[in-house]
Amino acid sequence: NQPALTRTRIIEGGHYLWTDPATVYYSSRLSHEREGTLECAKNLSLELGRPLKICDPYAGVGPSLIPLLSEPDLVGELFAGDLNPSAVEFLKENITFPDAIIECSDARDLKNRPELIERFDLLLVNIPHDTLDHLPTLLPLVRPNGIIRGWAVIEDDQFESAQEQLRRDVNPMAHFEIRRSYSATANLCRFETRKATQ
Repeated sequence: NQPALTRTRIIEGGHYLWTDPATVYYSSRLSHEREGTLECAKNLSLELGRPLKICDPYAGVGPSLIPLLSEPDLVGELFAGDLNPSAVEFLKENITFPDAIIECSDARDLKNRPELIERFDLLLVNIPHDTLDHLPTLLPLVRPNGIIRGWAVIEDDQFESAQEQLRRDVNPMAHFEIRRSYSATANLCRFETRKATQ
């Protein structure tokens, strides 16, 4: 097979990763968000006194995971997936963590796998146009009091209703923080919250 002409090796935060703009999505504009994810994970690991069990079911080519895996003793278990088979191929190339589970799967189906229920300390939800719709099916994967960190594109006139939905579905204390403008009428927003204990 001839290598794709658009296959590209990029560097972000001192880490190299392979991507291909013709077949997968990657945005360097989210690099600051990924730095925040690393800080969140380090704090959680310190709190728990052990390496983390992390789930990133929308991992793409792995830009959020590479900084986490580069930190000694931060990650104990990793589940990474994506619905795009091309992204998963790059993910397998970019992730060198020996015990990682990497697969092409629909994140909404993971709740049907008993071995994944309440397994993870940290869940990343980076599917901005569908985050709120997917969240209820992802929550079973997170242990009580685990952290969910996610992003959503929210129209200005829907911000309050989105906030109410997040609080209803995840945690009454959860809230969105506007990160940057996405369009003339919408913003990319982030939340970081604990899974409410019953």
